[in-house]
Amino acid sequence: MWPGSQGSSPVAVLPVAAGITGDSYLHPAELTHGFRNAVIIAAIVCAAGGVLAFATIRNPPRPRREPDQRAPQGQPGLYCGLDAPRLCGDQVAAAPAGRAAAPPEPG
Repeated sequence: MWPGSQGSSPVAVLPVAAGITGDSYLHPAELTHGFRNAVIIAAIVCAAGGVLAFATIRNPPRPRREPDQRAPQGQPGLYCGLDAPRLCGDQVAAAPAGRAAAPPEPG
């Protein structure tokens, strides 16, 4: 199999499941009926995927910290990997309203 070919399989199966054939485009009523069926099938598959994701994906609870307690070293904090230094929650929270916090000291 070619890479990524699994994603195109439902696209190829959907018209067949909806009753759209190669000659359907010659008959507008038949094509409209097939399109309606395809939309309903796609909606059902999307809803089933949402229910499956809701039932199986879990986010573990984070340990609670006091407001003045810093994050332990080695645990991820707020970070933008593009062009910004790592943010520390304490420094951001301590900044006066309307002013940005000073950047952390190197070291």
